[in-house]
Amino acid sequence: MFCCSFSSLSNVLSSWFQYESLKYVSFTSQLLAKSSKSIFVMILGSIINKKRYKFIEYLSVTVIGFGVFLFCDVDDLDSANSMIVTTLPGLICLVGYLISDSYTSNWQESLIKNHSMSSMSLMFITNLYSCIFTLTSLIHQDQLIESINFIREHDGIMEHIILLSLTSAVGSIFIFITIQKFGALIFSLIMTTRQVLSIVLSSIMYQHSLT
Repeated sequence: MFCCSFSSLSNVLSSWFQYESLKYVSFTSQLLAKSSKSIFVMILGSIINKKRYKFIEYLSVTVIGFGVFLFCDVDDLDSANSMIVTTLPGLICLVGYLISDSYTSNWQESLIKNHSMSSMSLMFITNLYSCIFTLTSLIHQDQLIESINFIREHDGIMEHIILLSLTSAVGSIFIFITIQKFGALIFSLIMTTRQVLSIVLSSIMYQHSLT
């Protein structure tokens, strides 16, 4: 149970770094950082799980990251919304996200293999710890009452919270099953593919233009 708290804490940190980075970087900048996550997964996988990867595998994930870079806004490098627009706090948040998120999936893979945990059990324990960590943080920062008042003031917010919770829970089931059956690296490659899908859905929902 105690070992599960490590990946839960890193998961909470990765979420915080991800959301905090959007205060300093554009969505496309964050997308580029996510596309290079596989490299961090491989590095941490070699440290945590003692895995060894071939040069061609490192080269492959680098090429994938470069491919997403080309997909984003290659003709818009000089604009105010350029993908490379960032700040030092934004860079720190992005690096923090990459390290903590890569650690999470590798540590979860280690737990599944070394302790014969099922994906559903690991998902439940991880989320239980996450609730404790985030609740403690809210209480410590005196933001719990503020959060409750926000829900009270906005009538339709619960529908959005429930919808996000359901989609997140279903997504988490697939995440843990993928890590259990295929490992952290394959999972990170799938998540990289998801970033491209996110851009396509964003363009459809919010009428963004794609060249």
